[in-house]
Amino acid sequence: MKNGAHPRTWRLSSVAVVAVAAALALQACGDPSSGTEPVAVWDGGELERERYENWLDSHNLEPSHESARNLALIVSMAAAARHRGMDDSAEVLLSVEAMRQARLLPALNRHVDAQVSISDEELEQLADANPDAFKRPRKLLLRGIFKRLPTDGAERDQVRREMLALRARVQDGADIKPLAVNESESQNRFREGSIGFVDPDALPVPVRDAVEGLEIGEVSELIEHAGGLAFYLCERISPEVIPDADEVRFKFRQNLFRQRRAELNRVLLKELDAQVRVRLEQDPVLQAGRYELPAGWIDDLIRHRLPDRDPGSLTDRQKQRLLREWGRRVAMTDHAEGLGLVDAEELADAMRWNLVHALATTELRFRVDERLRPPVESELRALYEQRRMRMRNPPAYRVAAIQFAGVAGRDDREIIGRARDAAARIRGGALDFGLAARELSVHPSASNGGMLGWMTSRELGALEMGLLKPMRVLAPGEDSGLLRAPSGLWLVRLLERRAATPMTFAQARGKLEGVFERDQIERLESEVREQHRADINLRILE
Repeated sequence: MKNGAHPRTWRLSSVAVVAVAAALALQACGDPSSGTEPVAVWDGGELERERYENWLDSHNLEPSHESARNLALIVSMAAAARHRGMDDSAEVLLSVEAMRQARLLPALNRHVDAQVSISDEELEQLADANPDAFKRPRKLLLRGIFKRLPTDGAERDQVRREMLALRARVQDGADIKPLAVNESESQNRFREGSIGFVDPDALPVPVRDAVEGLEIGEVSELIEHAGGLAFYLCERISPEVIPDADEVRFKFRQNLFRQRRAELNRVLLKELDAQVRVRLEQDPVLQAGRYELPAGWIDDLIRHRLPDRDPGSLTDRQKQRLLREWGRRVAMTDHAEGLGLVDAEELADAMRWNLVHALATTELRFRVDERLRPPVESELRALYEQRRMRMRNPPAYRVAAIQFAGVAGRDDREIIGRARDAAARIRGGALDFGLAARELSVHPSASNGGMLGWMTSRELGALEMGLLKPMRVLAPGEDSGLLRAPSGLWLVRLLERRAATPMTFAQARGKLEGVFERDQIERLESEVREQHRADINLRILE
């Protein structure tokens, strides 16, 4: 990267963004020899009225002192970046290419959409062949409480009495949600007893017979099914929907359009992906047709596409995925340009304006970056005092888990049987949780007896979103029962819960440094622009 192309990335304030965006409507700079009356002049340049008015017209704006000043600052800052030799820097050229993509890729999407053809005859045939298409049956929003029936007769009678008492409480107006959380033995307890909107005909026969005639607010009879007792409350009803012929044709058209557009995109991307070559060990590391990305530009691309990531934190696999995605975008953009989807002269003008935009943005970043400084201790402590009530450590859970199977085995009946048996033995005290984890879990924590340690909600969600709801309702020492989640079959146990706590200064330091930097950048943007205006002796003649 050339001198002055700083690696730090940050967001410009809204004022700076508006000012930078204005440059998109200008060519690189005014031509003094044109004889056009200027609206702004500065030492070494001017902003011509014709171009200024063209920008105002394109943006539906009235002339103003502020807009003329912003445009003049952008054009002059772009000239300063050129003077530093930034025209062919990675930062500028990647930004220009991203702007080219932003202009051409929507045109390519519209072009692909236009290739989709659907006849009225096709729609009629589909409607005739599928007379019940898009009909929605009457559905009930149900909440329920379920308890397993033990084998002992006296214990069964006790469970029945408990369930009758719970049903009576709900009938008398008690809120079923906390009752389901505390009393139900179904996985629905993690959703406050909700089983969602359901078609009664899709339910097991005993449940269907009990709920199909319910109205809003009514409670079903106590029923026996699935080895236990249950009752359900109807909270809402979604009525049956029978679409008319026009709606049916419209929905068939939508579905066919999505399918055919997806197929056209699949064919196109297969062709374009063949032009993309990624080789981390070579230079260039990326080739897409005639486009090449030098090995020395990988970090710049990461900062451009993933501004919140440290380039050093990406694995080689992540870098390859990023390079391939960028190469595909380049290939798609080249394809769109080759098809002439945007007028050539219009595109050439836009690319010149894009270069002004990128140069001005780079110059503003460079000047602000030169002035950035780390905070001193007293500044961080003052900022901490201002924000301490808002800075808190999130709630956390100390968790142990057994993953009986991954995605491939979550529907395997033999694995499910073993998992259910193990879960029952753990709950009954016949099988130690840690021993079961070591012998049965496929998760890396198996070697540690299933111990996952302290985890925040975000960390749990990253492991498996389906584990979050159990953690919020379980009491320490309780387990979730067998959970079928997208990532496999799980059993989780909550060992301890820790409420959100105020951050100490030491814990908050990293966040405070980020806040200090963002505030400093916002302030420096304004200072840099005002200093630049004074340095170039900018005069607005409007």
